[in-house]
Amino acid sequence: MTFIIKAKNIGCVYDGRDESNSVGIFVDEINIPAVGITTIVGPSGSGKSTLLTLLSGIREPNKLSEDSLLQLHPGNKKESVNLIKSNLDAAGKIGFVFQDANLIKEVSAYSNATIVKNLIVDTPSDLDVEVLIDQFGLADVIYNQAGTLSGGQAQRVAIIRALCFGPDVLICDEPTSSLDQKTGENLLKKLATWANENKKAVLWVTHNLDQAAKFSDYLIKVENGKILECPDGKPINLKELNKSEREKIISGEMSGSLDQPDRHPASSDPVKSTNAADELSRLAFLFHLVFQYFFLPRVHQRKEARHFELLISNFWRPFSRNSTLWLLSISSLILFLLVKGVLLTDRYFDNELSKPELTHFTFTGAGDFKLTPPEFTSLNKKLKNVLGSEDKDIIFSRRENFFNNVALPIDGGCDAYGEFSAKSSKAPLLVFDLDEPLFKKFTQNASSSVASKYSTLWAAAPLKDLYFDGREPKQLCLDVYGYFELLEVVWVKEIPSGADRSFFLGISEQAYQSASENSDQNLAKLSYDYAAAYFEPNKSTELLCLFDNSNDKCTSNTIRSPRDFAINKDVFEQVRSFSFLSTLAVGAIGFIIFAFCITIGISTAFAVNSEVKSQEKSLALLRAFGISSGLLLLKYQIRTLVVTLYASLLYALSLLIIMALTAYSGVTQEIEAYTGLEFRLEPMDYLVPVLLIFILAELICAAVVGLWLRQNRFTAEKLQGM
Repeated sequence: MTFIIKAKNIGCVYDGRDESNSVGIFVDEINIPAVGITTIVGPSGSGKSTLLTLLSGIREPNKLSEDSLLQLHPGNKKESVNLIKSNLDAAGKIGFVFQDANLIKEVSAYSNATIVKNLIVDTPSDLDVEVLIDQFGLADVIYNQAGTLSGGQAQRVAIIRALCFGPDVLICDEPTSSLDQKTGENLLKKLATWANENKKAVLWVTHNLDQAAKFSDYLIKVENGKILECPDGKPINLKELNKSEREKIISGEMSGSLDQPDRHPASSDPVKSTNAADELSRLAFLFHLVFQYFFLPRVHQRKEARHFELLISNFWRPFSRNSTLWLLSISSLILFLLVKGVLLTDRYFDNELSKPELTHFTFTGAGDFKLTPPEFTSLNKKLKNVLGSEDKDIIFSRRENFFNNVALPIDGGCDAYGEFSAKSSKAPLLVFDLDEPLFKKFTQNASSSVASKYSTLWAAAPLKDLYFDGREPKQLCLDVYGYFELLEVVWVKEIPSGADRSFFLGISEQAYQSASENSDQNLAKLSYDYAAAYFEPNKSTELLCLFDNSNDKCTSNTIRSPRDFAINKDVFEQVRSFSFLSTLAVGAIGFIIFAFCITIGISTAFAVNSEVKSQEKSLALLRAFGISSGLLLLKYQIRTLVVTLYASLLYALSLLIIMALTAYSGVTQEIEAYTGLEFRLEPMDYLVPVLLIFILAELICAAVVGLWLRQNRFTAEKLQGM
């Protein structure tokens, strides 16, 4: 006698409070014939279903010994598979039909019927799927969404799914229990025909003793977790008995025949191999499943609709099919705002730190050293040589007078004032170099026509309120060493100084020298009050060390004795404070992004886990058929890809609407005015959040599904609800 499954000294027993109420099954020895229907019968709770799933390798045994055995194709070294660890190595050799059809309800019945054939088997079966569909009377509904089928139709699809890839043994756990008597018997007749015509085995559990008497070839009786009347592991042979005799053996009125004639040779399957074409076909079928999951409608389908037609007619359907899509879309939008916030914050602080106000320090001569024009020129030349900046000045001169006279012109001129006038007012004056970075942008406020025709005086807004009753005179008379010079006035909000003092008037060194020509003073011999030294944002220490090398970080010599300079180092404290604020702000937003990604991850994990739980039985069944973890994981990752694509589409639409509203309301202009930065959408603003969300979603999906697969190597409890 040839056997398809052999088990010895193996069991799955769940202990109760005492030995009398323990449940499960322990097998001393049992052999399942390779051809025919072997039926397992027994009272409820006797261990029938546990035995069935144990023998098929989808229930983990917990009672093992050194000589424990559970093999598919025992004695055949080429085909033999050890089922103790799992049945994954038996992929394509075992088919399953349970009480529930466990179909994937969102895809078509045809896809459900062919899913195992397409994802496992590497060589074609002799059974034609189309023939099976006609034989089972499903031609009119086979392309419909599986969720629309009746219970009987769904169970027939489940049987086609188990038969069409040509398994060596079919495992049936009360497949007709939810069907009426007539429908159930019709299904059993087809299973019996399949087993006899294809020389295959069926292992069947049932409570229906009448059906057992009609269709069984062999019998295994189970009671209180033990197999009865099977010495040497041989099931009771019912083949040569009539129905009445079978009923008596099943009911226990007579003992069974143990004679085991070997009527059928063992079937031999061709060696199965895997090639690139098979892998591509599997991948294409997974995409097909995912496509149907999102786009197949519940309406009646006379034929299998083309993907393009489904996409066009049901394009918006995924938005109502998957809640994770909305979660990822909103997350992308929030992540965009946070990432944009980091970029703008970083750009804002970089912009502020590179402004002239924070990229220079001031100094003056100390002791006997004076900042005369010749000394100033020599100092600037030395600095340029040391720093390698021949084309750009490093230091710029400044003069100041806190009690400079200024007055309104009389009859369009200043001749009436002479050397002194009681009508003049005193105002602080700053004389600066036009090329100094701090004043370059400031002086651009003057029109080119004014700057070319007249010497220009810049006046700050407080001056008009103090001395001119809020008026803005176009010309003023400025006292330059005892003589009043008529100057064109440009009114500004304030005169920049980059120091801790304020000026109401400002004039360039060039204009001041021109205005002083009428006086007795020679500015070329007068010392500057102080000078401003400019540095690159990341080279402040290098420049400072040329004036004062007392810092431990200094490695170079000073250009003069440090005692010759009095340096105002307040700007360095400002730079440190600003840099700290920059790091703090960017770090805070970065932490918020990190915390938000964690939140997205947790939320996505719950969403994916909810989807896995909702399809847990169909997933467990595919696992039982031996479909690899990689393919099952890939199926969910393709779904996540589609969800992310739709989420990115929704995110893009939301982003465009928000940007349009902010631009219309003026918020964008206010942000640009406050930060001095242009607020615009760039391709990376869209791509970065989408890519981050996609990577995060795929990783979470892989983790959740991978964990489920790791925890469910044995799927009997999921499939039987035990």
